[in-house]
Amino acid sequence: MKALNKLSMIVIASSVLAGCGDSDSKAENATATESQTPTAQVQQVEKKVEKAAPALSEKHEAVLKAIPQPEPKLEEPIAISDQKSATGAKDLKKLNDFFDKERSGELKKVSNKLQSFARQRISVDDEAKKAEFFAAVKQAKELFDKYEQDIAALNIQDPEVKSLIEQHIINTKLVNSLMIVIGENSEFLNNLGKDKADNAFVKEYNERNLALQKNFRAAQKVFLDAYNKLNQKYSQ
Repeated sequence: MKALNKLSMIVIASSVLAGCGDSDSKAENATATESQTPTAQVQQVEKKVEKAAPALSEKHEAVLKAIPQPEPKLEEPIAISDQKSATGAKDLKKLNDFFDKERSGELKKVSNKLQSFARQRISVDDEAKKAEFFAAVKQAKELFDKYEQDIAALNIQDPEVKSLIEQHIINTKLVNSLMIVIGENSEFLNNLGKDKADNAFVKEYNERNLALQKNFRAAQKVFLDAYNKLNQKYSQ
């Protein structure tokens, strides 16, 4: 079940990084590189799935159903014009100040912790390490709730900056939903491997997580493109 645990962590780590508004290209490249790591592991899991796979249990089906679907809207370009608005510079400064604060805040610390987990190979028998991971997931979920409230409190008026934030919030909610699924089903996910249908479940679970991961990465690119254009426009 290593493929299951590791892939979940990488999906979360990459999306947390996107969610913090980090415009550092090195961070973006690091995320893209890490996201390719699970491919061989997924293929290994797929080989283990029997040709006539046992039927999934109600619990298997419930967990798969709870995994959020990718949001195509996140991949739509955010239009940034050449025209400056009356509140654009002020609103963008609010957003930049918010991101600067968040980069040194608790959410960033949890993001770093999740990325650290993503680089590890946690044994399915390492109960302490798995407990630490799921505790970090729970903490990140709680911090995302506060993060969304805090960013809404900025009271942004500029339409382009608002569009940027709206895309950002949709992504945040999607990440949050995935964390809830993982957190609420941590005991079930930890104990996979005892049922013959578990391999088939892992295959489907990984496929859905990979789809989300692609969505997150595309959303991150859209966000950074618009974010950089806005900063360039109001720096002139």
